[in-house]
Amino acid sequence: MTERFFIDNRRKLAARLEEGSAAVLFAGKAPLKRGDEYYPFSPDRNFYYVTGVERENCVFLMAKIGGGLQETLFIPRDNGILAKWVGANMTTEEAEEISGMTDIRPIDAFTDDFAQMVFRNNITKIYLDLEHREWDDVLTPALGFAKELREKYPAMAVGDLYPIFGDLRLIKEPYELEKNAESYGHYPHGCGSHDGKCPSWYDGI
Repeated sequence: MTERFFIDNRRKLAARLEEGSAAVLFAGKAPLKRGDEYYPFSPDRNFYYVTGVERENCVFLMAKIGGGLQETLFIPRDNGILAKWVGANMTTEEAEEISGMTDIRPIDAFTDDFAQMVFRNNITKIYLDLEHREWDDVLTPALGFAKELREKYPAMAVGDLYPIFGDLRLIKEPYELEKNAESYGHYPHGCGSHDGKCPSWYDGI
């Protein structure tokens, strides 16, 4: 998919937000398998829908302020020599090319930058993807952030992005329909590979 697809998706999302509000989406993290071994990582599909990024530990922040949009992508820093064993982290240039965003910052700056954004722009509502299907489910990064948000900003309104994305993704773009058709053609039993893992764009990501 091209960066234009993700730029358009962000515009669709922005149209559903109120002036003076912000949205935060988390890529997530690969679950621990055992010891220092992790399961394969797959990004949160709504995070991917607006960024195109398939790397873990990233955060997307959108603020609708002053009649315009502020879009920031937070990514892990260069991991230096560790790249030899675990693979190189995504560069700023790669993030810009994939997402179409120009404001790329290190992930360790997220909380401070978020607090400054809220304070300077008098943000009154934060939107998060609050999907939570089972009582005993492990809290997602978004749900954990919502809990912390309530503690630090008791008067802040919190909106749910989950039904908004559900609406947005009901209408497929031509490229999505084409990719889904290809998926069904290659995999007659539904989504993807024999191990049951779907491509990240599957089902209209």
